[in-house]
Amino acid sequence: MTIPEIVGLSIFCLLIACGIIIAILFLCGYLTYRSLVHRKESLDKLEQSPYVGALGPNLAEFNEYRDDAHKALKGTPFSWESVTADDEVRLFARLYKVVDAKTTVICLPGYMTSAVKSFADIVPFYMEKGYNVLLVTNRGHAESGGRHITFGIKESGDLLKWVDKVNELYPEGNVLIHGIELGANAAMLASGDLPHNVKGIIEDSGFSKPWDIFVYQIKQIYHLSPFPILHIAEYFTKRFAKVGYQDSAVKAVAESSVPILFIHGSRDMFVPPYMCHACYDSCTAPKAMLIVEGAGHTQACFKDKEAYIESLNSFIESL
Repeated sequence: MTIPEIVGLSIFCLLIACGIIIAILFLCGYLTYRSLVHRKESLDKLEQSPYVGALGPNLAEFNEYRDDAHKALKGTPFSWESVTADDEVRLFARLYKVVDAKTTVICLPGYMTSAVKSFADIVPFYMEKGYNVLLVTNRGHAESGGRHITFGIKESGDLLKWVDKVNELYPEGNVLIHGIELGANAAMLASGDLPHNVKGIIEDSGFSKPWDIFVYQIKQIYHLSPFPILHIAEYFTKRFAKVGYQDSAVKAVAESSVPILFIHGSRDMFVPPYMCHACYDSCTAPKAMLIVEGAGHTQACFKDKEAYIESLNSFIESL
């Protein structure tokens, strides 16, 4: 074989190898997009999560706590409400009514969790205060429609629809918003566009933006580099879900006038506490913060319910 033939064959083999590597990277990016963004039918299976180790040191006890609160709530009557999002996705929520209520709390759960499990421990508190409680099922989860989960981005627009729905049902009433993780980000992203009767936001375990949390998890939990897999995953998300990963809650709360209570666990290894501090520091509206020592991801109320309730009461009384 001549030298030109050897060179040509080497270049051909190199191109084939590069093509295979690129194909594998795109496949990994596509699978990452599918894993992160596609709808979830099975909710509240925290112990089966691939990032279970990042959810905190007391996951078994936390699950038992949530189950007990859910069982206690099961006998409380509710009605189903629905809205249609801007992209025609049908969304559903449970409405727990209190006679003569002047305030309705809209509760938004986190990723792969249901509102009825996430807020079961706090619904009685709100109802005893004389508030209606609306437990929202996020898009891409269970009863609600939608093929994609957008980590607060499209959910922030959905929240505005729910506020409109509450104002239609109770035109003279006030609104509070209580979001956990993904739901907290939806609330922060929408915070600059809320009507005047939204009196406050409680954000629990929210993050600065989807890109930041994905990078953190890939590095800290999986010990991998986010490049180029996350960039490819974002390409597929932009193409199919029509959103990226860059919408910033830090920037959103800097332009909000709605008071915000920031809550986080000091041992949250899934959404690190520094993201809460970044949002708090950026917020120009009236604000307060509770960091629960020793609490894992979304476990602040479980870890120290007394401090959690005290902070809620203090915040609500300040509005």
